[in-house]
Amino acid sequence: MKISWRKVLLKLHLYGGLLCFWYLLIFAISALNFQHHFSFMKNRNSPALVSTRTHLRIDPGGTDSAVATRIQNSLDLAGWYLPWETYRDSAGSFHTMIANPKWDYSIVHNFQNSITTISAKEKSFWNVLSSLHGFAGTMPNASLLFIWHIYTWVCIVVVL
Repeated sequence: MKISWRKVLLKLHLYGGLLCFWYLLIFAISALNFQHHFSFMKNRNSPALVSTRTHLRIDPGGTDSAVATRIQNSLDLAGWYLPWETYRDSAGSFHTMIANPKWDYSIVHNFQNSITTISAKEKSFWNVLSSLHGFAGTMPNASLLFIWHIYTWVCIVVVL
């Protein structure tokens, strides 16, 4: 049986293009937005904050980074804590912020009464799309994000 390399390459090109189409579309739109800052992609109507309160027992010892990580893991929030937004105030409360492509979480934990207040602000669809541009890293508490990482590398190999 003779292999027709023309048919094999045609199918490889066709299915490789179908596989990579979405990745290249996201990459192209986000690249255009980075260069031209389209007005329709901005958060015009900033959504209201969603606030919740919960009771958490958090050990106040250690560095601010360790405390922020313990709070994030206790709340099971995906994202990165922002060290420049992390501090302890004079009233004994701990403040931190956790950001991911879809949400910004502002967290205040009071060590005296163990009450944690979480204020969440949702980002726009375009912000999420732009954050996928070239993202191939890891995010704490985001267990399925490795799929995007694998998809990125598969598309790079197929395109090359």
